[in-house]
Amino acid sequence: MSPVASSVVPTKNSLSDKEREKKLYPGRVNLTSESFFPSILILSPISYFSAYPDQHGIKPYRLNWGATTPTERGPVVCSRLQSSLKQRNALGAHSGSYSIYRALSIAMGSLSPNHKPDYTMTEPPVNFPPQSSWSDPKKIVSFDPWGHLVQTVFKPEMDAGLDIRPSIAVTKAHLKMSELDEAARNGTIDIDGEFVLRSMPVKNEDGTESTADSGVEVNVSKAAIEPVWYMPGVAERFGMSVQCHIGSRTVTDGHP
Repeated sequence: MSPVASSVVPTKNSLSDKEREKKLYPGRVNLTSESFFPSILILSPISYFSAYPDQHGIKPYRLNWGATTPTERGPVVCSRLQSSLKQRNALGAHSGSYSIYRALSIAMGSLSPNHKPDYTMTEPPVNFPPQSSWSDPKKIVSFDPWGHLVQTVFKPEMDAGLDIRPSIAVTKAHLKMSELDEAARNGTIDIDGEFVLRSMPVKNEDGTESTADSGVEVNVSKAAIEPVWYMPGVAERFGMSVQCHIGSRTVTDGHP
């Protein structure tokens, strides 16, 4: 199951509404658009988000966008959990459009605001060799090229309590299409047993195998990718600076 799409696991929660809000928004109960923004924004290599009165001791993780390894690049942290709030270096929410379900589950009291998904055995089943574009800060600015390796590369930090989440879910699948069946019957594609496979026999109503052609299916690898916008790179493409408003403060290029 995709670690991106399965991050909401309903649990019994005995917290009151006020207690839940305090955990979600420490020092300030204010539901803003950031809470439901189905994407992640990185404003600068070091982004300071001091919109909360009691958010002292801020020490965000530094990001070296375009680094050749994920450890050198650093983790993307946008969590509002108390264990990670002062280390976050990004705005927004994980799970893309699925983030609304997490928000609704918390609002209804069926999910704890402190819930963190279990990423055991969610490592990519396919090994993607690093590409040159991954370490070019000008080529990739809309997603995290290392987002599929978070649960392995940053496991020590996650075990220590830092809320870091993958933004790419990789899985294997069998693709079944009528066009592929027709191509196999016409001899356009060969059934090699590795990439193109013969489908399992069709069953009759009585459970016996049918003599009808079951067709073929193709071995594929696929990935679900969440947007992670590196705003300095996006702004450079449009010839402008990065500026946004957080609370009552204006932040330019990540600094108040």
